[in-house]
Amino acid sequence: MDAKTIETRAKELENVMHKMRRSGLGMQKVGGLKNAERHMLWLLYSSNCNSVKIKSSDLAKKLGVTMSAVTHLINSLVKAGLVTRNANQNDRREAYLELTAAGKAKIASIKQNYWKKLYSLVEYLGDEDSAKFLEIVTRISSFSNNLFD
Repeated sequence: MDAKTIETRAKELENVMHKMRRSGLGMQKVGGLKNAERHMLWLLYSSNCNSVKIKSSDLAKKLGVTMSAVTHLINSLVKAGLVTRNANQNDRREAYLELTAAGKAKIASIKQNYWKKLYSLVEYLGDEDSAKFLEIVTRISSFSNNLFD
């Protein structure tokens, strides 16, 4: 491919990817949650499902953000009644984070909405185009993973 074609395709790809992000195809705001709050809920759900007790510091390390950023997010989730802080019996300075019943219900709603969108996308594309799309996205994923190795 020549340089001009590469530049044209890259610009077209950027335009399409921008439209996809704005479309909310992935997981748009659900029930008033910000993307970061939804992501935090998802991480708590994943760790709670594996019976892993998780602290704010664990989340900060996992996300590569500061403790103050995590604390801000957790505070808003606690205020919304989606997360609780449970004191560590051995060290009162530490608190484990856990989803409340409302938090679990919110995750269930997010998951249902997410799968509904994916099913409708597959239905819209059809079997053949879904398979092609999956192949291309898998290649993109492999490419992007190699960029950060």
